[in-house]
Amino acid sequence: MIVVGVDGSQGGLAAVSWAMREADLRGVKVRIVHVVPGWAYELPDDAPHAYVGRWMRQSAASVLADALRRARDERRGAEVESELLRGDPRLSLSRASNDPHPRVAVAIRRV
Repeated sequence: MIVVGVDGSQGGLAAVSWAMREADLRGVKVRIVHVVPGWAYELPDDAPHAYVGRWMRQSAASVLADALRRARDERRGAEVESELLRGDPRLSLSRASNDPHPRVAVAIRRV
């Protein structure tokens, strides 16, 4: 399995394209992940500034949808899935890459 961390940037989408090509060559699956802070899910809807958490969740869904679209546009034979993770991006990506026998983990960070 190849795990690709995306953040909505062009670099993240390029990493998805690379991952799909590699997965096709190696005969493995691709997992596209995006990480948001846990508090964005833990805020009650009536909490002060709850709109920030809603915005983060909506943005995360959009980032993953764009990445999946890119993966499918590659028209490769590799199977692809996406997952929204909660927590610290570094720890979450590390855990995602510790799945049974991952091949590569790619994390792209906006600068």
